Amino acid sequence: MTSNNKENKPYINRNIRPGDFIVASKWIGIEGALEIIDHKRDEIEKRFSPSFMRYFKDYEASLSTEKECSTGDSFMIKETICVAEGGIFKALGELAKISGRGLEVDIKKIPVRQEVIEICNFFDISPYEMKSRGMVLMVLKEPEALVEYLKNEGVPATVIGKIRDDNDKLILNGEAVRYLDKIKQDSVEKIL
Repeated sequence: MTSNNKENKPYINRNIRPGDFIVASKWIGIEGALEIIDHKRDEIEKRFSPSFMRYFKDYEASLSTEKECSTGDSFMIKETICVAEGGIFKALGELAKISGRGLEVDIKKIPVRQEVIEICNFFDISPYEMKSRGMVLMVLKEPEALVEYLKNEGVPATVIGKIRDDNDKLILNGEAVRYLDKIKQDSVEKIL
């Protein structure tokens, strides 16, 4: 997990305000799925078709975050976190810590590829707690122009939530609400 904190010291980004939006680029779990395929190829090939496996060759290019990470000044991005080990749930916990505030995220808006869901279901692991290099979380006040710009650059991006004026870290799923738990272990490590 990396943020724009160049000194790697704990700090609170006081520029982040309640109501600021959280934008996510690309998808969760791609890195983890690729690692699982590398280590469990025989099991996976018995279960999934060759055409299913070909999807993942295209996904390797999505691990780069160059376009997202070079947009900060142009769109007044207040914080950037590259999602990595522990997945998006760990990154959201880090974001709450950095902002010194709570957050709420709509789980249905978190981008995930169906192929990643299939791999996770096969091994009974969570894509939300899985290595996700390639995904970037960005916090800013007005997200529309950034989302449009990234899409025009070929980078899928969507608003997944916002910063709260308290310390609650909420994951919304329709009417259901749950609190974000601390991630102790990446999903991939549970099966490798």
